[in-house]
Amino acid sequence: MTNDHEQIKGASIWAWIGEDDSAPSLEPGQIGIKQATTPAGNIPLASIRPGQLSQQYIRTQMEHFAKLTGKRRHLVRFRFEAIEETIEP
Repeated sequence: MTNDHEQIKGASIWAWIGEDDSAPSLEPGQIGIKQATTPAGNIPLASIRPGQLSQQYIRTQMEHFAKLTGKRRHLVRFRFEAIEETIEP
């Protein structure tokens, strides 16, 4: 087994986030991870590679829904803070 803790400490996760606009069960103003239709289907937009989330077809969808709903979308980076749980093989 390799020690991956040092790699994890240097990791960032990028995501498109914004106010939820399609989930009636959520209170107005709650922030969520945005989704887009991709070659793999409709998926949450989070990745360890920011370039994947900056592809034009994804940006186009984010721009379209921002205009449609009047709500902003943000591409943000989350940085490692702590390992909350580890599942061993």
